[in-house]
Amino acid sequence: MQTLLLDNLLSYLFSGLFSIPTLIILILDIMALYSIWNNKTMSSTAKVIWSAVIFFLPLLGLLLWFFFGKDGK
Repeated sequence: MQTLLLDNLLSYLFSGLFSIPTLIILILDIMALYSIWNNKTMSSTAKVIWSAVIFFLPLLGLLLWFFFGKDGK
């Protein structure tokens, strides 16, 4: 009985919405948001804009932040 429950839980967590790539992107997005909000040189407006980009476009926003936003401008 416990094995069946564990199998069902694992199949739910690692299929569809909760796949491994999704979890990796989620973790990287959280790290990017943490970096944005702890950046002392970035204006509040820029922080809000970058946060919205990452929130609404998780993968694209993460890539844009990595290539264009990390310098704090």
